[in-house]
Amino acid sequence: MAAANVLFLAPDDHKLKILDTQENEELFNDDEFINVTRIIIEVVEKTKTSRMAKLELLTLAASMEGGNKASVVEGVANLLTKLPRVEILNMDKLGEVELQTAYYDALLSELIADQDRNVALRWPNKSIDEEQTDIRPDAIISTTMQHDFGHPVGFGQVKPGNSSTTKHSVSLDILRLGITSKRAIDKWKLNSCFGFMINGFDLTFFITKKQHENCYTMLEIAQFTYASSLSNLHSFLSMMNLNKLTKVGRCFWNECYATHATQDNDAGDVPVSDIYALISRTCHRTLGASSRY
Repeated sequence: MAAANVLFLAPDDHKLKILDTQENEELFNDDEFINVTRIIIEVVEKTKTSRMAKLELLTLAASMEGGNKASVVEGVANLLTKLPRVEILNMDKLGEVELQTAYYDALLSELIADQDRNVALRWPNKSIDEEQTDIRPDAIISTTMQHDFGHPVGFGQVKPGNSSTTKHSVSLDILRLGITSKRAIDKWKLNSCFGFMINGFDLTFFITKKQHENCYTMLEIAQFTYASSLSNLHSFLSMMNLNKLTKVGRCFWNECYATHATQDNDAGDVPVSDIYALISRTCHRTLGASSRY
């Protein structure tokens, strides 16, 4: 990643400086947390249908003053009608598209997309630039302009997290996130670029920012062990995780925008093939087992 002028920062040293920028009233209070947990447990115990529980959560979200907090609750409401009731144990039977549609889009489409703000989360698996097709992100967060998509403000990569996934393949996807984010910052003059990495039921968020000329930082801002079913949804939605998701949404909307809409077509980009040439083509499956990257 250093070959692309992107510095990958250690999350424990820096992420709190970015996330802890909002007032406490924008986070979940005890009553709100208890209400969310109660509704989910009632669904798990089958004392309430998923549809009725979803309606209650949407009503709760409508009563909340904090926009990002309400978006988290709306995403949780979507999960009630998307997640399987029990966990699918054979991960080899879950593909990338199924993870996107049945598990993650329900939450992410509320957290980092908004029709009222003309921002959409898409899963096109294609290049954002007709002139550069060397990287095709699995997900693109882009603005919308009348009948067309505008500039991107974030990207996502997906790995199924099964026997076919290695640390090497995950690291390559992180590299792709860094390069596509840098290119977007240069071309569309973004203040920052958002990124997320899905590896099975591991969800990680990133922010890439231009610090100086030819110097960019990519920072992991939050990491979650995602809910794989309704039966463990309440474990995922702890008070800490609900507030952390709220902070992630706040960080995205505050940091990821175009400083001006003028497109820079002269932004110099190193072909990703030149960077791949520096990487070993072989890897050991257990190499780096102590790290997620």
